[in-house]
Amino acid sequence: MREELNVSVGDEVIVSGRLSEKIAKVERITPTGRIRVEGQYYDKYGWEIGSDVWSRSHITYVTEEHAEKIKQRQTISKTYQLMKNYNLNNLTFDQATKIIEIFEDKEK
Repeated sequence: MREELNVSVGDEVIVSGRLSEKIAKVERITPTGRIRVEGQYYDKYGWEIGSDVWSRSHITYVTEEHAEKIKQRQTISKTYQLMKNYNLNNLTFDQATKIIEIFEDKEK
């Protein structure tokens, strides 16, 4: 049997979807025990209500270790998006040199 989540309004939870994870706050708990996070409702076991089995997300407790991994992935993703959208014509020689040093260091 699955464990019921014991969360309160304002608690942070991890929202895990098919391709992503993020930290969000519990917005509301209904009298029937449904948990609302970012406008979506979850049952008392943390499974998204109203989505099919293959695409539904779920919520779990936040652990310090898991939260740190999510923050690291978000930082890396943000870095990638900034680099992808950056106009290379604005790149200075010093910036280019630093970027090369970073990537060459990773190849070792």
